[in-house]
Amino acid sequence: MSKEFNTINAGLSKEEQNARLDIRYISSTGKHIIVELKRYVPTYKVNVFSLHEQVYKYRNALQKCLNAVNRGHEPIEAICIIGKEILPDEMTLEQANQKLAGDARIITYDQIIFESLQSYSEYIQKQKGIGKIKKLIDSI
Repeated sequence: MSKEFNTINAGLSKEEQNARLDIRYISSTGKHIIVELKRYVPTYKVNVFSLHEQVYKYRNALQKCLNAVNRGHEPIEAICIIGKEILPDEMTLEQANQKLAGDARIITYDQIIFESLQSYSEYIQKQKGIGKIKKLIDSI
């Protein structure tokens, strides 16, 4: 990632050049996705405002790079993945996402695991039905 950014003269500030993205990829729809991974149990202070500041820096640097190669119109999405201990007890995930004002969204590792298990369970159930149909077709 850094190697590619270094080949583009996009007028990045020193801070933007030194920023370390965790994950960046382009979705099949052409949207640039920035994923910021935080430790499940952080060893340093993290809050919604510091996440917003970090994501803003990444988005700004990526936007400059896209502009430099005439692709500044392409959409950028940022996702912060956190452990549940990062948010203060009185703040819900919905409230934290509102504070990010659409610049990014926060999801938890627990949420990803739960949704993945649920999707996999649904997949297994569908495979059972397909297996019955396949047996029936094979017997014919």
